[in-house]
Amino acid sequence: MVRRAELRREKYETSMDAEAIGQAFQAVKPIAVEQESIYFSQIADVEAKAKGILEAAGVTPFLIAQYLIVARKCYSLAKRFTGVTLREEAERVLDHWESRGLDRALLSKICNISGCGCDVAGPSGYVLSQAPPGGFKVTNIYVVFEDGLPKVKVDIEI
Repeated sequence: MVRRAELRREKYETSMDAEAIGQAFQAVKPIAVEQESIYFSQIADVEAKAKGILEAAGVTPFLIAQYLIVARKCYSLAKRFTGVTLREEAERVLDHWESRGLDRALLSKICNISGCGCDVAGPSGYVLSQAPPGGFKVTNIYVVFEDGLPKVKVDIEI
């Protein structure tokens, strides 16, 4: 049965009661604040680690801000996706920021500390998406947790 437009409007008007909305917000406020507090501490840790890596690499403050955008984006992706989807979405982010002039190796490190584990540099400094001439052989892939964040480790032979 199709509801009349007037009935829909009346129901909507009833649901828009300021007191009812205020009570609903007050009921969920403590839970929301607690959840956001956890998020804020995690993202602050990721940003601090990323900034440490970037400062050690001699990146200028102007570019550090752009790398921190990548850290936050990769952190967000790691919270929403897993597996192949996570890798593909993270690769899109890395490709986008590399096209804007940021260093791919640093982007990969930032992505990894953010929880993506999307693009791991090999022992000789090559990035797997940019294989050396003659290729390489992956001998082992594993995930380790450092400071509560997952990191993908890859052993390769060149």
